[in-house]
Amino acid sequence: MQNSKSILLEFSSGNSQRGISKKLGVSRNSVSTTLKAFHSSGCSLEHLLSLSNDEIQELLFPDEIGRDYLQPDYESINQELCKPGMTLGFLFERYVSSCRAAGQKHCQKSAFYENYSRYISTNNVTKHLIHKPGREMMVDWDGKTLKVDDLATGRTVKAYLFIATLPYSMMSFVKAYPDMKQNSFLDGHIKAYEYFGGVTPVLVPDNLKTSVIENKKYNEPILNHSYEEMADYYGASIVPARVRKPQDKAAVEGSVRQITQWIFPWLDGMRFFSFEELNKAIFRLIDQFNELQFQKRIGSRRSVFEEEEKKWLKPLPSIPFELATWKTSIVQNNYHISTDHQNYSCPYKYVRKRVDVKITNEKVECYYQGRDTYQFSQTAKR
Repeated sequence: MQNSKSILLEFSSGNSQRGISKKLGVSRNSVSTTLKAFHSSGCSLEHLLSLSNDEIQELLFPDEIGRDYLQPDYESINQELCKPGMTLGFLFERYVSSCRAAGQKHCQKSAFYENYSRYISTNNVTKHLIHKPGREMMVDWDGKTLKVDDLATGRTVKAYLFIATLPYSMMSFVKAYPDMKQNSFLDGHIKAYEYFGGVTPVLVPDNLKTSVIENKKYNEPILNHSYEEMADYYGASIVPARVRKPQDKAAVEGSVRQITQWIFPWLDGMRFFSFEELNKAIFRLIDQFNELQFQKRIGSRRSVFEEEEKKWLKPLPSIPFELATWKTSIVQNNYHISTDHQNYSCPYKYVRKRVDVKITNEKVECYYQGRDTYQFSQTAKR
């Protein structure tokens, strides 16, 4: 099997096809074929380089690789996912077991997930119109904003509302943030899971840059790396709302509209001097909102959630996900990387290599071609 990842890595460094061929010792035709497959795949270079070579091969050459392993039955898989408590991860493990029992090869987990999303998109499958309890959480930002008066600066700051909804019970969570950036988006998920007291196996975000880098109509979505990492931590699969498929987002958009109509009249004219103060008022109102009786259904969001849905949620991990920032850096000739105005030393063999840097409050981790190469404590900055 040719090393497509090495070809793409050289291409990302600006090397020509002739130069790549000479450096890697592969034919010009192999280089050309790989780059053509990359350009027609709809995948970003950053996304592909975060995968293993086998995973890249499956995405760029699905027909060729597909002959080597037993193809999953995505129609049956989609039907199985309608069962309460069923997860895509469990179905992947069951698929692997059936392949081994039959003495056949199986596809990689990443290809299994992404090809399922492709099946949903290309076959125009309706998968969420009949919602199953505890299966998915839909998330979005409200289009309207509130205000917080910062006494320290005398400035008025916009407050953006993150909204999460469980479409079976319509139980909802809301929290205000000073921006719609990645860490605010991820923190909204963490706080929503804590509010619901459990985790859904499926996340359905809108096509935001904080969740989906690219989601073309006929290609699999390219997911934000940090969002994927958080979902993996909670054991959830990300299935973005399909482009130009408004029914995928109907539940959360309906909740956004109803929550807006409920919250904004109560808060109109009130002044808040901190996000803590604003969120305290929002949490009180969303608790009341979840207790409102349905007009065309027996009970309230809260009662349906407690009686029918909560038991299907997966338990929360003992420690919440730690927020992180990802950046790309090139190891300098002095074998250091520079990020957030700090320098960190790396092993000499990575000089001039492009590495992915993960930054948390506690540590900085450096990855080369998806492998953890070095860690630094935030207290050991150079």
